[in-house]
Amino acid sequence: MSERLYCTIAGVIFSIAALIHLGRLCAGWDLVLAGWPVPLSLSWIAFFACGALGGGGLWLGSRGTD
Repeated sequence: MSERLYCTIAGVIFSIAALIHLGRLCAGWDLVLAGWPVPLSLSWIAFFACGALGGGGLWLGSRGTD
């Protein structure tokens, strides 16, 4: 697998994760992990982190390796 393809796939996966967190924030979905209700504030952090990683991966994938 080439570096360009790897970065593109990782960027897409992180972008999808960011969209899921955004959906949770907009819809107010509840999330419970092992009995602990995860606060919405953690989804804000995860949204920005996944968005940055997704954007970075897609940017690196589009640059290619020459």
